[in-house]
Amino acid sequence: MDIQPFSKQWHSPFLPAVEQWMRKGPRRALVKGLAGSADGMLISDLFAASNRPVLAIAESAKRAETLCDECRTFLGDEAVEFFPSRDAVPYNMKSPFGPTTEARFRVLARLLEGERIVIVAPAAVLTQKIPPPKTK
Repeated sequence: MDIQPFSKQWHSPFLPAVEQWMRKGPRRALVKGLAGSADGMLISDLFAASNRPVLAIAESAKRAETLCDECRTFLGDEAVEFFPSRDAVPYNMKSPFGPTTEARFRVLARLLEGERIVIVAPAAVLTQKIPPPKTK
């Protein structure tokens, strides 16, 4: 079952206001109080209406994974990436290799290539440094 036609037919009284707000070129927004998968649908609609990548921050890793799955339902797997937080314990000398590092680099590479994607991440990511893009 393809749900994308459903998201294009769904209309709500607040969506015209969101579209107007998008035209003004917003940089950030805090959305809360939405029930069920409404937040995933709103993020998907904002992404479809914009011409740039969208970053969605969730309060926890579990909520971010759920939100990522919801957005994938509306946009497809290729348009949505989960950006996990590092599993490394601070001040531990071991590097966090494996699937987490691989996923982080995949998302960063897609951004550097100029791809327009939805990135869903837990709030802990905001406190973790990422490598700067290579300069010539």
